[in-house]
Amino acid sequence: MKGIRDLGHGIFSIDAAEKSRPFPRYSYLVVEGDQGALIDPGPVEDFATTQELLLSLLPVERIAFIILTGDTPDACSSLPLWKASGFAGTMRMNRKALFLARYYGEGMAALSIAGEDESLELGQGRQLRLINVPGIPTAGSLFCFDAQSGSLFTGMLFGSMGSQDDADDELIREQLRLYHELMFPRLGARADIRELIHGIGPSMLLPRNGVPLVNRLALASAVFTGDDCGGGEALSELARIKTENLELKKSIIQANEDQLKDPVTGFYNEFFFEEYLESMLMSSEPADFHGDTVAFVRLDGIQSLNRKFGAKSGDTTLKGLGQLLFETKRSNALLFRMNGPLFAYYLQGSDKETAIAYIQGIKDYIEGSEDFVDKVTVSAAIVGLGELGDTLLDSGKLYSSVMKVGKERLRLLDKMGANSICSDSAITLRRSSGTVLLIEGNAFEADLLRRILERQGYETHVVTKGSEAIAQADLHRPDVVISEIFIPQMDGFQIRQRLRESPDLKNIPFILMSRDKNEASVQKALNLGIKHFYKKPILAIELAGIIRLLIDESAEERHP
Repeated sequence: MKGIRDLGHGIFSIDAAEKSRPFPRYSYLVVEGDQGALIDPGPVEDFATTQELLLSLLPVERIAFIILTGDTPDACSSLPLWKASGFAGTMRMNRKALFLARYYGEGMAALSIAGEDESLELGQGRQLRLINVPGIPTAGSLFCFDAQSGSLFTGMLFGSMGSQDDADDELIREQLRLYHELMFPRLGARADIRELIHGIGPSMLLPRNGVPLVNRLALASAVFTGDDCGGGEALSELARIKTENLELKKSIIQANEDQLKDPVTGFYNEFFFEEYLESMLMSSEPADFHGDTVAFVRLDGIQSLNRKFGAKSGDTTLKGLGQLLFETKRSNALLFRMNGPLFAYYLQGSDKETAIAYIQGIKDYIEGSEDFVDKVTVSAAIVGLGELGDTLLDSGKLYSSVMKVGKERLRLLDKMGANSICSDSAITLRRSSGTVLLIEGNAFEADLLRRILERQGYETHVVTKGSEAIAQADLHRPDVVISEIFIPQMDGFQIRQRLRESPDLKNIPFILMSRDKNEASVQKALNLGIKHFYKKPILAIELAGIIRLLIDESAEERHP
């Protein structure tokens, strides 16, 4: 079949390009028995063709592993499409590659390797050895060696220009030289890589970008024999371009850094806190941080400070508080500035009782401090990661789980008063009348309706993007879902359809609301089994009554 090449020993190269290109890029499939490993699934634009070619060899459901040899979008941006098409296996990659790959494959089981080599078992005992080679050519690179066939998958290394794999040695040498001169001209004489290659002794090198090199080990290794792979004016020009690109990257990094830091305290912000928790979950086993704790420390009475000393006094106090918190920070603590007058400590290796004692000491120190224009106290909500349970930790939603419990305990602090610590949710601010998931793209309307529902006693979770609706429904398991039709990224009808497809979510009562209620939209709602479709604006008391009836009906069905 065009686009597939059988390399023997159950190894197939997959080329999604319909015509030759100067920089060929290949995905590889290793098949053993009824299982397969897909190496470098490729970019989004190649997905449809790559999937079609792969299905001619093996169903997607039989793919046990997706292996990334690098951290470039060219190799991994199609990850969510593979997940949607039925892939339920595990991703493996270098730890450095996780930072990029998690954006493409969020929610997939992903493990990294760091330091020692690791092996995967495919089919009937076939071993795929993963070998860290950071810095060749990026920080997130690895090789994959299949001992059964003697094949070494090398990612970007040993790539070549063009696709003339039947060329003579001289032409192959030139293809290799041109590619390396262009992609990483200062690769230099890397004895460590030469020794690694010769120690393995592969019979076939399979690069991501370039043709298979069969029994040409010495020829391929020649790229490491000199200080540079090229020379002359071309190399000087390439070096200049590389330097300019490096400066550009520094500027981009600085811009990103500015977006990730709180301008008042200089600490990393809540967005970075979320990224940290999620990347930690992907790069570690849940048991590794069962003994960790998150403490949310909140400045008491910031509104009073602003009224008493002016609008800027709150920021000044927060800056001073942040400095004090940093100066008293333990070595095992990471400090973040959250939205509002709130800081978050991530306490590594501290159980909840240890964290409570630590935060109590900080509270006492702040209360006795004379560094502020007025007496300052703080309150704290403490969440032990171990109390979240294995199910939540394994769900890939560590940030959402921590914030759900943390916000509940912060609300309890409002009842307990200033200068308090809440580390247990056994006390409740009030008995919840039920849980509502509100899906509304208009932020003003969403906030207004949330306030109305919360005053009625409903625990209300708001989603403003349709793409987040299913995950939030799965996380909170609401008693009722309320959705507008017109939502960014996925409309209300699509959300309803997705919920119906889930065995765990399909029976949640669903209310549809929109100003655009007409014959066509009503018919579409009926086709999706939506019995409650209301035209905005709807009376708050009417909506609250409908929610109450739906919750009561659902309870009667469960307990007749």
